[in-house]
Amino acid sequence: MKQPHIIRLRGPWQRQLIEGPDLPVKTITMPNSWAEDLGADFVGAVEYQRFFNCPTGIDEATSIQLAFTEIKGQATIWLNSEQLPTTDIAPVVSCDVTGQLKRRNELRVQIVAIGEPDGGMVGEVQLKIG
Repeated sequence: MKQPHIIRLRGPWQRQLIEGPDLPVKTITMPNSWAEDLGADFVGAVEYQRFFNCPTGIDEATSIQLAFTEIKGQATIWLNSEQLPTTDIAPVVSCDVTGQLKRRNELRVQIVAIGEPDGGMVGEVQLKIG
């Protein structure tokens, strides 16, 4: 069986607190735990945003999965302002985005802390092609 081609969406990401302390937007790379700078007892909601270009050499029929290898917290995901249905196999989250990528794409992820001491997108964010 052919392995998918993987593109890692490491960064730059913009992280903004939606609920919680009033802090400025911060540029980060993934994976990232908010415990590193918000503290292990952080409670609130965080939004991550990243822009990326469509991979070359694909067509609308090419299978593409957006995969989050580990998210801690309750996540809602948008691609180009459209909320994505997710398949959760905790803590992995996967979304089929076949045919949904544009030339330039905006990915937003909002995560609500659910009492875990090390939250956020603590694993890789990947596009799995093929």
